[in-house]
Amino acid sequence: MDSSVNSLHVIRPRAAEGPLSPREVEIVTWLAQGKQVQDVATILSISAHTSATHLANAMRKLGICNRAELTYEAIRLGIVPCPCRECAADRLEVAA
Repeated sequence: MDSSVNSLHVIRPRAAEGPLSPREVEIVTWLAQGKQVQDVATILSISAHTSATHLANAMRKLGICNRAELTYEAIRLGIVPCPCRECAADRLEVAA
């Protein structure tokens, strides 16, 4: 086997640690909509540090390491609805 392959450090996501708390879901939902940590803190009347802590806990529980992946996983897992027009149209049809 090529020795350069052995020297690579591969980071693998951890298995999910459990369900997200209601506040973590709320934070993830706002972040998936493009809000920044400080914006979410203001919206929810909490400190930016608390908002960032909830974000970090949600990311740890989901086994992910960046916000783009957070948004993807939140949509994939049904934590937040898919924002595409086709999915939005499907949700409207089901509601009607």
